[in-house]
Amino acid sequence: MQRNYSDCFSPKEAMKILYLCFDPSIDLAGETGGSVHVRAMIRALTELGHQVMTICTCVSRQQWVESQVGGRVTSCAISGWNDSLGSANRRANRFLQRQPRHYTDAVRFLLNARFFRTAAAAVRRFAPDFIYERYNLWGLAGLCATKCCRLPFVLEVNAPLVYEQQRYRGGMTCRWLAGRIEGLVWRGPIS
Repeated sequence: MQRNYSDCFSPKEAMKILYLCFDPSIDLAGETGGSVHVRAMIRALTELGHQVMTICTCVSRQQWVESQVGGRVTSCAISGWNDSLGSANRRANRFLQRQPRHYTDAVRFLLNARFFRTAAAAVRRFAPDFIYERYNLWGLAGLCATKCCRLPFVLEVNAPLVYEQQRYRGGMTCRWLAGRIEGLVWRGPIS
C-alpha cells in the first residue's frame, strides 16, 4: 500500500522564514554542491507553503535563482574596501609563496558587519517568524541578528568547519577566534 506523507509535512500555518547564506564562495546561481543544496532547501520550504526571503553574499543570476526557489533573494556582496583587503592579502601570500585563498579569514570576518546590517533591515521589512542560517566559518551575523531581534534561530550545520579548515584546507589565521565563534554560533542565542 502506497501512502502519501505530504500531509505530515504541510504546515498548519505558513511561516515567514529569513534564510541566510553567509558563505562568499557559494554563488546561489552556481552548480557546486553548496549552491545546489541551498537552492533545494529554500525550494523545499517554499513548496511547503512558507514564504522565504534569502540573503546571500553572492548571486550572479538573481532573477533565475528567484524563479528556481520561489522566493526573494537579496545579495549582500563583499564591500569594495573589504575586497581590496582580500586582494592585498592574496598578493602578499603569493609573494611569501603561500597558497592564497580567494577570501581570507579577515575578509570573511569583516563581512559580518555588512551582513548583519542587511539581515537586520530584512527583519524589519519582512518580519520573519524565525531565522534559518546555513552555518559558515566566521559567520556571526545571523546569530547577532537573532539576538537583537529576539527571533528563534535554526542553524544548519553540514560540517565542523574549524576542524575541516585546519585539517584539510591549509589552516587559518586565528584558529582560537574561529573556534570561539563556532562555539557561540553552535550554542545559539542565549537570553
